[in-house]
Amino acid sequence: MNLEWFENANCKGKTNLFFGPYDEKVASRRMRERQAKRICDGCASIYQCRQYARENGELGVWGGEGEEERFDAGFSNDPFIRRRMKMREARANRQ
Repeated sequence: MNLEWFENANCKGKTNLFFGPYDEKVASRRMRERQAKRICDGCASIYQCRQYARENGELGVWGGEGEEERFDAGFSNDPFIRRRMKMREARANRQ
């Protein structure tokens, strides 16, 4: 698997923005993901990164796309992601 595109990615060294903690609150996740996606916006590797995440069922923000966006686009059937989405929705409804 060729990952040369990662060497030029804008996100190198910024892992905390692209992968949040499991128990992250909805508002915090949205803010963190917006910041991550802004970094992706001008990245020369955005398309390769997005494709990599789609093909490998990655978690977090990859290529300007979050887990739910990949799931909604049909690129993941991972029950873990579905479960996390339901938990987030339930938390958002309580807030």
